[in-house]
Amino acid sequence: MIDYLGNDSHIEYLENFSCPQQYQRLVIGADGRVMKCSNDEENREAIGDLNAETVHRIWHGGKDAGRS
Repeated sequence: MIDYLGNDSHIEYLENFSCPQQYQRLVIGADGRVMKCSNDEENREAIGDLNAETVHRIWHGGKDAGRS
């Protein structure tokens, strides 16, 4: 389950669940910040910034690429 509104008080997580979207696409915000999830409205998982690097570098970068 995804807490789209960020206000669910009780969420049950599936053990070993992996979101496939994180490995299929990048989400680029109007400010150039790149997230790995389209539901990350709080920018909790920013993995890059197009103001400082290319889409190619972010996509092919390491697991911590783009993070400061």
